[in-house]
Amino acid sequence: METQKLQPADDNEKIEGNSDATSERISDTTKGLSSIPEGGITINGLFDNPIGGTGFTIKNYPPSTSSNNGFPYSEVTIGGKDNWVAMWSLENNKLDFSKSFKGRMFVNFGSIQSDGFTFTIHNDPKKTQALTTSQDKKSDGQNLGVYGSNGSSKSLFNTYYPNTGAIKNSFSVEFDLYTNGIARYPNAYDISEYGYEFDAPHMAYTFPGNLDLTYQAIDKSVLGNISDVDGWFSGLGMVGRTARVKHRMLSDLNIALKKNVRDNTWYEFNFSFDFDKKEFAYFLRDPNTDISTSPVLVPWNLLSSELKLSATNTTAYWGFTAANGASSGNVKVVFADAPVPLSYDLKNEVTNKKGEELALENNGGNTSVYATKGEQVSFKTTATIQDLAYTSTTNIYQVGLSAAQFDLTSIGTVQGKINGQVVGSYTPSIDTTTNKFYITIPGTIKKGDAVELAFSAKSNLTLKADEIATFSSSLYLTNTSTGNQDFLSSMPVHFLLKYVSDPFNVSWTSDSLTTTITKEIDQGALKETGYPLTFYYSGGTAASTINYKVLKNGELVLDDTILNDSNTTTQKSKELLIPKGALTYGENLLDIVIYEEANAANVNQLSATIKVTGVLQLTKVPSILSWTNLKIGETKGVVARDAGNAIDLTVSDSRQNQMNDWYVSISTTAKDSSVLSDSSFLWQTKEGERQPIPDKQSGNTLNIMDPTKASLKDTYYYQLHLENTAGVLLNNKKYLAIGTYNNDRAIQWTLNQVYTPK
Repeated sequence: METQKLQPADDNEKIEGNSDATSERISDTTKGLSSIPEGGITINGLFDNPIGGTGFTIKNYPPSTSSNNGFPYSEVTIGGKDNWVAMWSLENNKLDFSKSFKGRMFVNFGSIQSDGFTFTIHNDPKKTQALTTSQDKKSDGQNLGVYGSNGSSKSLFNTYYPNTGAIKNSFSVEFDLYTNGIARYPNAYDISEYGYEFDAPHMAYTFPGNLDLTYQAIDKSVLGNISDVDGWFSGLGMVGRTARVKHRMLSDLNIALKKNVRDNTWYEFNFSFDFDKKEFAYFLRDPNTDISTSPVLVPWNLLSSELKLSATNTTAYWGFTAANGASSGNVKVVFADAPVPLSYDLKNEVTNKKGEELALENNGGNTSVYATKGEQVSFKTTATIQDLAYTSTTNIYQVGLSAAQFDLTSIGTVQGKINGQVVGSYTPSIDTTTNKFYITIPGTIKKGDAVELAFSAKSNLTLKADEIATFSSSLYLTNTSTGNQDFLSSMPVHFLLKYVSDPFNVSWTSDSLTTTITKEIDQGALKETGYPLTFYYSGGTAASTINYKVLKNGELVLDDTILNDSNTTTQKSKELLIPKGALTYGENLLDIVIYEEANAANVNQLSATIKVTGVLQLTKVPSILSWTNLKIGETKGVVARDAGNAIDLTVSDSRQNQMNDWYVSISTTAKDSSVLSDSSFLWQTKEGERQPIPDKQSGNTLNIMDPTKASLKDTYYYQLHLENTAGVLLNNKKYLAIGTYNNDRAIQWTLNQVYTPK
């Protein structure tokens, strides 16, 4: 591959593809790779949490024969809408320019329009929180999260330039997928010094924090022509001017590689630093055709100066930035070579209840060992601290385990050992939204220590099919004198959670297996809709059809189906309604046959004995009889009850052979015979006939209701209704003295010729 030694770049230098490229590169049929080739790696612990919103996600993919040759890998997705986002390396993963390094990543530019992203190296004072502060939705979608505003401006006390809001002390390789040119003026970063616009997608490098190196003031004439101008303010120095970005070593990717790189396939971005030669280089390659852009060499004097490497021990943060306006397409990145070491001596181990190690082989094989749903699975992380220049007293163990696959609350405690000695058991802090939990390990960890952390967790009972589970862990060690952290991680362990269907079970009760029940019901209580019986079921096949049949003496009474839930582990219930006509006086023996339609040979059977009885009972009497708010002149003689204080009596006779052998009688009782001594109670029929109500102590009662005096309703219910002017009336010989009389007299209602009513 031909390379070129470059001097400090001039404004808007332009390069094309590798000189060896053929006309085949612009063929419509030529695409990048449809899937990740072998080489993608996992990058747990490489980056800090993204800032600015939800534009970045990192997803770890388990071994799959369809991608990355069966090896696990991490995929970074860059996207969002109306956002400015960034994601940076952790402190211990900064680029070290005191030695050579290289990075390689696969990039998928997607097929849906997005603004693009940048690969950025920086030493901004905000460290892992660095992000453009220019975030005007109308104008700053073009800044890709790293540049500043679209022009200069002034306020009463401040002057703003295009680099004011940019990430400071920075170097960026921009992958611009949207042209901000003539039509979008004054949002016109993609204008050349000659007034034409750069097509997207294009690649170039810049120094976003440097005004002179990266931004040029432009203006638009009355004829619509755009050109460079001197000075950032016009007129009396109060009107700001629009900016364009000086694209260094600009490359039109569709010309350099092929017709359209936004075809949802994978390309390869390479960057490297040669310490001996002091050369930082990068290029984009189509791994399908081996066509690439010409390598770009960034002048070392500019790069080291802009990154302030002499003041940062020759290290710098690195990562990605992005900004999207209304466009919401995604770009994906998979690392093949990380520019910082990732090989820590940290190992994860997973075993099932048999003690078998469950780690899948790199090609996804070894599926003969597994854990099943509901099983208590054991996890262990061992770490040997090989390179640590301090003693850490703040130690955090972080575990990634899917809450959809494991009940994280079942973990209980995590046991910690250092150099073989148990140092304690710790209760984790669980975050089910991120599928992580944390523990803090007190004590010290230093170079040479062997750390072991072990716990167990129960796999969820809601598993519906075989699933690949992932166990990842990391260990944070903190240098208390500087506040810096070291992050130890390893390749995640992938293992099989095998779905084993639960047996189909049915029961009359929810808390135990009950196949036989006896119920008793009064014939009068049977509803026309039927008698309800509820059974419980669980297990079986998800979404299967369950048949149930109810038989009495071998004859079909009920035949229907229900659909099994997708969650077969959770117990469900079904209410049966036995037709009223199927139940007769005495014992009714019912058999309920239940089975899955697809497995009719596996029949579950329940039996129920329903005893239908008949009884004669007094079921309704008044709860209170009241005479209130009486005037003195109204209290002498026979006094009706309060308006609305009606008397309703009901006798239920559900006996199989009803007989007119009952009557209801009443009598009175008194707490204190001296109270209301000149008062008594009368019974007045609907026809106006009056009779005194005897005192219970006399041994006499008054017959007030029998089958001939009541109306029959719904076969079993004899009812008597009397308004407030009939039934029990108060008879006063004298005017009542002013006062309140509560519960001083009571009426006893008695159903005769049966057991004492309740």
